[in-house]
Order: sequence, then C-alpha cells, then structure tokens
Amino acid sequence: MESLERKNKPLRVAITGPECSGKTYLAEQLAKYYKSCWVPEKAREYLPALGRKYRFDDLLILSRLQMEEEEKIVKSCQGLAVFCDTELINIKIWSEYRFGKVHEEVIRNIEHATYDFYFLMYPDIPWEYDPLRENPDDRLELFALFEKELHQFRKTYYVIQGSFYQRLHDAIYQVNQLLKVKQ
Repeated sequence: MESLERKNKPLRVAITGPECSGKTYLAEQLAKYYKSCWVPEKAREYLPALGRKYRFDDLLILSRLQMEEEEKIVKSCQGLAVFCDTELINIKIWSEYRFGKVHEEVIRNIEHATYDFYFLMYPDIPWEYDPLRENPDDRLELFALFEKELHQFRKTYYVIQGSFYQRLHDAIYQVNQLLKVKQ
C-alpha cells in the first residue's frame, strides 16, 4: 500500500552539504527546470528574526520548522518533484560542530526521513560572505562529515561538483533517472 501511495507523491530530493556549496541555487534551478517546487532553508528567516545569537535549542526549533515547511510544500506541490534546500543532516552536523551535541529528536527524524535521493554538494565553488555563514575555511572537512553521515544513515546520494552549469546538468541527469525508476 505504501509503495502505491509513494508513487502518487512527488519525488523528494534533499540537497545537502557545507555552507556556500550551491544548495539554494541548485534547488531553485531544478524546480524551475521541472516546473515543480522547492523548499527554502528556514534558517534564512528564522535566525535573523531571533535578534540574538542562536543557541543549542534553537536548532531543534529550526529542525521542526524545516520539516513543517517541507511537508506543507510537498502536500501542495503539483509537480513531479520537490527539491529541498537543506535537510536535518545539515542541522545535526551544524549542532555537533557548533555545540558538540545534537538533540535526539533530530537524529530520530533523520532516521525516518522519506527522501528518495540526496545530492551532496561539493564545496569547489568560491565561498561568498553571508552573515549566516560561519565556516569559510573548513568546508572540505565539513563535506567529509556530510559524506560520513549519509553513509551512517544509509542514504542514497550523488556528489554534485564542478561549475554551476555542470552541477545543474549532472543533477538533471540524476533526477531523470530517478523519475524513470519511479514510473
């Protein structure tokens, strides 16, 4: 029954990786290409609205907001796929890297995530300043953590790298393969 239900839902693709690795650009471009939907990263609106430095518990709240936004967009999307500009492995790594710990709820939600596929963004594009970005010098180290987590949680993924054109081209090819399998 569930496999039949999943066939009628849009393909759900998580785009993850270190900061400033092209996640937002790829999510927007894929949604545009497929005339479909994308889920923005909630941290972009949540963190500036705090009016203070974020704390450990803010990341749990942020994870819940991200999941709520994603579910809302998935339910309303009429397209073939939903492209998620981040997911909870990102919050797990961020929490461990910044605070040395992570909420168990975040881990449970990663284990039960229903993404059909992950794109892991390689940080081979120039880092650009943004007030929400904190790690200009350790993106390769963070990339390795993302890859380790994807393996640990047994997630199916593909590494996206190269120029913006190459990234989009490779991602479209991978999505087309996924859509063929889903039909």
